Amino acid sequence: MSELQLKALRFQMNPHFVFNSLSAIQYYIGENNFEASETYLVKFSKLIRQFFELSKENEISLATEISVLNNYLEIEKLRFKEKLNFTINIDEKLDKESITIPTMLLQPILENAVNHGGVFNKMDNGLITLNFVNISPLAFKVEIIDDGVGFVNTKKGHTRKLNLQMF
Repeated sequence: MSELQLKALRFQMNPHFVFNSLSAIQYYIGENNFEASETYLVKFSKLIRQFFELSKENEISLATEISVLNNYLEIEKLRFKEKLNFTINIDEKLDKESITIPTMLLQPILENAVNHGGVFNKMDNGLITLNFVNISPLAFKVEIIDDGVGFVNTKKGHTRKLNLQMF
């Protein structure tokens, strides 16, 4: 990726995510659930702070990226009222502190898995799994897995819904 592309990616924060988070906080306040609204607000502000601080960096440690991803998933779990579950598996052979990656490289991909994965298109809880696997001393693999119904089935579901609405 070019330097300009990396900068654009780092400054990208999905406006829908921000709006949805603020709407969820407002909902909890409206329901007089001050404990949930405070928890949500604290986690949201921590993530926003991380986004702004890290936007100045070209690279960050894998440990820092994992922290951002964990904070992001915690917020989404609150938004979906525990309907979203997640696990983060880290190969113990990975030196998370010394491995560096481009800043905010994985968060947009993870956000896509949350928004288009199991939570929206399943009747039961959705599961997001992140695997960080050591391949060799110079390489590692990241897997972002959701247990959603899949793109084809999601598209079919939307088509049926649209057809029903037309009648």
